Amino acid sequence: MGRRSVRNLLVTAVAGAVLAGAAAPLHAQQEFFPYWGKNRVKYDRFDWHIYETDHFEIYYYPELE
Repeated sequence: MGRRSVRNLLVTAVAGAVLAGAAAPLHAQQEFFPYWGKNRVKYDRFDWHIYETDHFEIYYYPELE
């Protein structure tokens, strides 16, 4: 075997190891993909009314008035 073929073999082996190492973190993250964004806060619209006194602000729904 010549020096050039050994060098090509070594470059190919290193490139293969790098590609295999880069694929491992992607596979580890894949199981969490379907749950992305599920814990996001969802805001509702509240129709609050405010009753203000000298010392307090009382927030209530119009149905409870």
